[in-house]
Amino acid sequence: MWKKLNWIIEDVEEFDDLAEKLIQLNKNVKRIKFNPLLNLNIYKEDELVICHGGVHFISYMQSKSPLWIPHSYCDFKKFDFSYYSNYFYKYLLNKDFHLFPSKVFFDNLFKDYFNNIDKIFVKSNSGKKTFSGMSISKNDNLYIDSYDLRDEEIIVVSSYKEIEKEYRFVVCDKEIISGSLYKINGEFKFEKIENGEEWNFVQDVINDELIEEAYIQDIYTIDVCSSNGNLFVLEINSFSCAGLYDCDIKRISEFIEKKSMKEYQSFLEDLI
Repeated sequence: MWKKLNWIIEDVEEFDDLAEKLIQLNKNVKRIKFNPLLNLNIYKEDELVICHGGVHFISYMQSKSPLWIPHSYCDFKKFDFSYYSNYFYKYLLNKDFHLFPSKVFFDNLFKDYFNNIDKIFVKSNSGKKTFSGMSISKNDNLYIDSYDLRDEEIIVVSSYKEIEKEYRFVVCDKEIISGSLYKINGEFKFEKIENGEEWNFVQDVINDELIEEAYIQDIYTIDVCSSNGNLFVLEINSFSCAGLYDCDIKRISEFIEKKSMKEYQSFLEDLI
């Protein structure tokens, strides 16, 4: 028996495009505005449901909603930089990274970092992206004060690199489902990617046996960039919290539907 997949998408502007494309494909879509009093008994436990939204929305859905199949592709700990860098290291743009508690770095090490370089890049280590990545120059220490970082927040610090283009690929195991260009020289520009150098680079990455050992997630996203004429992995992100830009939503939805049905059938077999 084929069951139709239901999409629950957070009702915020960031995910309007995804919802509209799914509706155009005649997929079941329910938009929900996040609040802590949500009624989550909207589907039975044995329904096929996939959630998509921001970090707080997905975290709440994971902790409070029924155990739908597949529910979400978002094991936040697997998307901590300190986890996935162990496996993706040789492909990373920021191989020269260091990890510090934020207070230790900004109170004690900040000025020392500029002895040999003029600019650094700082991002959150957490898979929940507790703050946006940012470049900082020598005189920007007052600027950093505007970020409400906890003293114990682990941050990733590396040298600053110029990035020409940025891409997002949705992958499953050793298969690329879809890809999209999303930035050129820091400006948003969307274009579907179906082949080419970037596609081949990602395929080489996910074919690496070390990446397979990491078991990041059934479905996740890989952000790739071109810098100084070379391709690198920028970061790894959860599928369920990702913007999908100009990726092929039809192909992605059909892929998840088939995968969800297989998971559901396995669930039924375990009950016998």
